[in-house]
Amino acid sequence: MEQREHFDEINALVASIAKAHGIEDKQASTELESGIITLAMERDENDERYISAMRNGVEARIYQGVIRYAPGVTPPTAPAGTDQDAVVVAADEGESCGAGSSCCGGHHH
Repeated sequence: MEQREHFDEINALVASIAKAHGIEDKQASTELESGIITLAMERDENDERYISAMRNGVEARIYQGVIRYAPGVTPPTAPAGTDQDAVVVAADEGESCGAGSSCCGGHHH
């Protein structure tokens, strides 16, 4: 993997974590560095892999190409009052994590 591709994947992941928790990218980066946000590779009830992004005891799930927002975070495309447990929003089309990658931002689930 090229250095630049790796850097782009990390930026895409940080941006997805920020979006999922309703914070700015810079804040997400700072909180990752300080340990406020912790990451773990997990599998859901359908055996699909995702990154668990825990922040102050609240989990957001980052799947390849999909974000499950943390409880209480209103996705930019969802109307106010939407049930957050049911919200799944496709990641930005411009982001890609490369073949075989399990990080966020890919085009396919």
